[in-house]
Amino acid sequence: MVTKLRRGFTLIELLVVIAIIAVLIALLLPAVQMAREAARRAQCQNNLKQIVLALHNYHDVHGFFPPDGMRAGWDNPNWSSNPARDQNWSIKVFLLPYLDRSDIYNAANLDLPGAGVPPWSWGGRWGTDPNSTLRRSRIETYLCPSDPHFQHYDPHATSQNYAANYGTERFYNNWRTNGICYAPGWDWAINRPIGLKDITDGTSVTAAFSEWIRGGMEWNPQAAKYDPLSWTWSTGSFTAAPGGLRARREGDKWYEQRCQESTRPQWNFKGEVWWYAHAGRGSSIGHTMRPNRKSCNAGWWAFDNVMAPSSLHPGGVNVAFCDGRVRFISEDIDQEIWFAIGTRDGKEPVNETQLAF
Repeated sequence: MVTKLRRGFTLIELLVVIAIIAVLIALLLPAVQMAREAARRAQCQNNLKQIVLALHNYHDVHGFFPPDGMRAGWDNPNWSSNPARDQNWSIKVFLLPYLDRSDIYNAANLDLPGAGVPPWSWGGRWGTDPNSTLRRSRIETYLCPSDPHFQHYDPHATSQNYAANYGTERFYNNWRTNGICYAPGWDWAINRPIGLKDITDGTSVTAAFSEWIRGGMEWNPQAAKYDPLSWTWSTGSFTAAPGGLRARREGDKWYEQRCQESTRPQWNFKGEVWWYAHAGRGSSIGHTMRPNRKSCNAGWWAFDNVMAPSSLHPGGVNVAFCDGRVRFISEDIDQEIWFAIGTRDGKEPVNETQLAF
């Protein structure tokens, strides 16, 4: 009787099969990752679209954009300058009812201080905070799915990725913000409500919102060299600019260069909370730094931090314009064009084709 032997794979054949499978995986994996990032980028654009539509719906009701921070009694000539009356609620708080989150908005008492005033975060006693519902709420529309890294020291705090455009650096613009942000009750240059009628450059070429990479609340400055875009860097005062460079545009160009050369990491709080009106922590972004460059602090708070838009999308950032459209803007955009789309009334000529990626 002849026994029929079953022939198996030889070791060499098995290794060849494994090698072929490995090559196929190596070829397919980048395509899968690119497809996933394309989906995340599309979701990010949709988030910005929802935000800018909410901005327009607020404007339809009130006749102007929501404020980005205010002081209590700002419309009363006898209002108190007591810091406890500061209501530093960000522009995103006022957009909640137009993002189908009226439940959170209605649960808040916006007559109470927002943040950044004693006691900060109510002394950490979240259980005694009358606005804990708002402060603890995670708003998915305010989060970019491409930016997964963030670990806040306080588990109750809620971070975010999107910020309103306050324009180019106001130090070089007679202290005016020339974007869409304003703060009633603060200094004279930023306290007047801003609306569509003020965007004389055209809504299709004026930025409303963009994005940034969130900080990781990392307290070790040595970590900044591995993740420079999530950090804010120190440059010293704006007044250090040579006198001839303090004019609009030349000052912005000088400061961008100074910021990129900084080797002093200062803090890692970008995007810390969505409800706080503070450039760099919760609310606004500038158009002095071009996309995917360092952000810097010049020694002041609020609109005087020079925050750059940034993202983990390869090659640029998403920007929502005041006409409701969202564009992907290259990190290599011409500096003058970037300045121009950051201002609402700068009279700079901008052709929409110049924004094509």
